[in-house]
Amino acid sequence: MAQDDAGTTSQHVVVDIQEEEEAAPKCAVCTEPMEWVAMWPCGHHEVCAACAARIRFFQGDRRCCICRSHCHTVFVTKATTTSIASHQEFFLFPPSLWPPSVGRLEPWYLAGMGAYFDDICQYQETSKVCANLSVDESVCLDVGARSQQPAGSLNVNLGGAPPQPADDDPEECSCVVTCFFSLAIILAFFTFFAVIFVVAEHPYQKLLAVLAFVVISSAITVYTWHEFNSPPNGDHG
Repeated sequence: MAQDDAGTTSQHVVVDIQEEEEAAPKCAVCTEPMEWVAMWPCGHHEVCAACAARIRFFQGDRRCCICRSHCHTVFVTKATTTSIASHQEFFLFPPSLWPPSVGRLEPWYLAGMGAYFDDICQYQETSKVCANLSVDESVCLDVGARSQQPAGSLNVNLGGAPPQPADDDPEECSCVVTCFFSLAIILAFFTFFAVIFVVAEHPYQKLLAVLAFVVISSAITVYTWHEFNSPPNGDHG
């Protein structure tokens, strides 16, 4: 009987309870499991939405974290194989090229981050964090995790430095347009008075044409200079 007891051994089954957690994709930046992933036009999707918000919005860096190529926009979606595969061709056919009969809801776009979202709740969370953040304090972002605590958490210390502008400054663009418009007007007046100068029969007529052009071009130049150097939004204080 002793031999039978010795020969009878219990079989132990080892169950890896962390298998499901380890199988989940992890962020290449914070190394935490990803619930939401940022897809880049270059094809990489190894960075979570929270790290993408920190890098693109708070640091103003629009480059891919993997290949360092410039990516003007990213697409935030669920960090699942099915969701990633279903949006692989998003950057080949952006919403601006979608026909009206496509029959699907357009994604939500967050301009400061340069990111499209296919989930309105995730878009609202990220937008709220980006809008309410003060640049004078250290903050804790939790835009990537709703059900899991560490997945989307990351610490951002801006050190008092304001975020770099992601897109072109509208005030600067307006000044450039004003300068080109003023230059075009001056060239038009130059052509007009040049014709008058050529066809004028008397010297005083030519002198008047020159003086008129000088006065008008000077006025346009002074106006353009005033508009270019005036404070934005009418703030003269």
